[in-house]
Amino acid sequence: MKNITRHAVRIYAAVSSLKEGRGDVLDALIPFMEPILEAADGKIYDPHVVALGLRRLYGWRVNRDVAEFFAERLLTRGYLQRVTPSVLKVSYKPEATTGEEGIRIAEVLERITDEFQAFAPQVSDIAPVTLARKELKDLLIGFLVSLDAYTEQAFSEWVDRSQLDIEKQNILEQLEEGGKALTPELRYLCARFLRDLVKDKPEFVPHLARLASAGLLAEVVEDFVKPTTIETRSDLVVVLDAPVALNLLGLSGAAARDDIRNVVESLRGIGCSFIVLPVSCDEMSRNLASMLRLPLTQRHGPTYDAMRKGEVQEDYVRAVMNDPQRALEGVGVTVRPVNLTTYPYQIRHFSEAHYEELLSDFRWQSIDARDHDATSTALTMRLRAGNRTSDLFRAKYVFVTTNPRFERIARDFCIANRMIGDNHVPPVVLQREVAMAAWLRTGFAGEDEATANVDIPRSHLIASCERVLRTRKEVTEAVHRTLSDIAPDRLAQFELLMSDQRSVQRLMDETLGEERLVTPENIDKLWDEMRRATAAEIEEEYRLKMEVQKAALAAEAQAERERVEAALKAEHAAAAGEAESKRQVAEAERQAAEAALREQNRELERRAALLDEAERDKAALALRVRENHDREVAKVEDLMVRIGRGTSRTWTVAVRILVGLTLVSLASTIFGWTSESVLLQIVGGFFTLAGSYHTFKEFTQEPKLGLRNLLDRLARKRLRAGFRRLGIDEAQYMSFVKVDYGRLTWDRIPPPPALPAPSQVDAVEVDEAA
Repeated sequence: MKNITRHAVRIYAAVSSLKEGRGDVLDALIPFMEPILEAADGKIYDPHVVALGLRRLYGWRVNRDVAEFFAERLLTRGYLQRVTPSVLKVSYKPEATTGEEGIRIAEVLERITDEFQAFAPQVSDIAPVTLARKELKDLLIGFLVSLDAYTEQAFSEWVDRSQLDIEKQNILEQLEEGGKALTPELRYLCARFLRDLVKDKPEFVPHLARLASAGLLAEVVEDFVKPTTIETRSDLVVVLDAPVALNLLGLSGAAARDDIRNVVESLRGIGCSFIVLPVSCDEMSRNLASMLRLPLTQRHGPTYDAMRKGEVQEDYVRAVMNDPQRALEGVGVTVRPVNLTTYPYQIRHFSEAHYEELLSDFRWQSIDARDHDATSTALTMRLRAGNRTSDLFRAKYVFVTTNPRFERIARDFCIANRMIGDNHVPPVVLQREVAMAAWLRTGFAGEDEATANVDIPRSHLIASCERVLRTRKEVTEAVHRTLSDIAPDRLAQFELLMSDQRSVQRLMDETLGEERLVTPENIDKLWDEMRRATAAEIEEEYRLKMEVQKAALAAEAQAERERVEAALKAEHAAAAGEAESKRQVAEAERQAAEAALREQNRELERRAALLDEAERDKAALALRVRENHDREVAKVEDLMVRIGRGTSRTWTVAVRILVGLTLVSLASTIFGWTSESVLLQIVGGFFTLAGSYHTFKEFTQEPKLGLRNLLDRLARKRLRAGFRRLGIDEAQYMSFVKVDYGRLTWDRIPPPPALPAPSQVDAVEVDEAA
């Protein structure tokens, strides 16, 4: 296994340890230094050499202070031995085994290399790739772990300025240039392969993202003294540059949108908010308007690439151009209405003189772009209000851009004017640095690969590939110039081909994104490939259409054959089954008749039982009614006897009183008793009234009220009272009672009451049973 492959295994294991929360980020990154420590074994530890080695291996920007910061950690873990209080010696021998993680990624790398080896020769005919398998593997790993690395020229210049002695240069010469810059053609080849691999073989994505995260880790390696603990809450306000805002809106393509969206969602989860300045909205409108004003053949840039791929529509681009604030509000980003005159009391944090000086430091061709960058830097520093910190999440405000020159000039200017220190967070940071911070500070991963939090590294990898594969106007312009010189009659067709994504993609593949590969000698080859790319799509569509038609005809023939066979089988089955059907019908009818007969017999038996039961119930009821009637008759007779006795006593008393009064009246007449006696007067008056009453009633032939009537009424009254007291219905018996002088007798014995009528259901059942 070559050194660069061993580096990949080491990187994979180091990043894997991050997801388990073991130690901190600094300890997890120590394995990246092992190749340097192996080369310097037995020699005095020199932080300067370690910094150079990290740059040579990974292309990372690391200074002496960073390497010196690691001395105590290396000493604790046994990589160094203390010779004197101020001198440390390297003592490191590499282990023979690579561990389980190393074995796994080594196997995965072999499988990915198989895919790469089959893919590489198919990309371009005019610039064929003839690298060996091991070279392809190292090429791919180098691209993955150094997505954002510095160029080879920058590394060489830095080594030259270091003026190392011979021994230290020998140490560096033992290290492979893992961070050696790839040629543009090879970068394009790797990006093209990875984009197809991510789309067609998603099972490799977690491993690729883990290796690509080494490029993200480079941002943290630049300044290890920054906090690396996982954040739970932050009040950081992230100010988006115009290109970053366009990425978030999807105007730079799906890959760029997903890349920044993962970062935004991770930071929003811990409380960060996102804004855009009005000057950035103006720049968004200017950039989109300038692109849309150009003819189709002269348009270029990420927005036009996304339009050509069909990832964004021109109507949406124009809508964003006309009202960027409304579009940003749709994705949860507000526009903060501030300018250089909004907060006069904060000018002291970035004065007008500072603004003019920074404006002159920007060498952009567009005055609007220079004013935008200077204004954005000034407003960010003023919004910070003098806050200084080495922790990105405590910086209050930070301006995020994708322009490394803008970031470097703004950082150097603020350091030079003592607005921030060397280790402080600058006002302007790169999007990839924020992505790394979001990945490290919001949690690395779950407990296994299935739940691993690789969204940010994965989207960073895909977005980096898309940036490499972006259509370069230099290539299209080279083709346009060559055609103008050789075949100007093809220019109109070339403009049409440039509006087709397949033709443009084929052009970039054939040239590997390099305009120098466009020559008069191969222009015909490029022309044919571009036309064939469009025609190939049509041919493929026609072939698929013919295959579909052929399959449809075959299916139709097969269906007809199966239909005929099924019809014949159905006829035979119908003929054979008709007799069986009739027999089954007759058998079913017989069984149904028997079942119906059995059911009728059961119904007759049930109704007969109901009739018998009804007769028994009726007889029992008649018996109970008669018994109740007899008891009531006995009670009435007893009541009549008692009332008759009482009435007889009343009759006797009344007769005696009348006889006595009569005797008194006769005695007074016979013996001549004085008429002044009151008693005699009363008696005389009573007889006089009685005689007058009877004479009048007799004369008028009306019924007379006598002692008999009084006794009869009294007897009836007492009889009714007795009925009520006994709870007996008087209407049932009163008409059968005869009263004579208060004596009660039966005129005739009352019959028992009629039986109650049965209920409707019982009556129906009884009638049916009958």
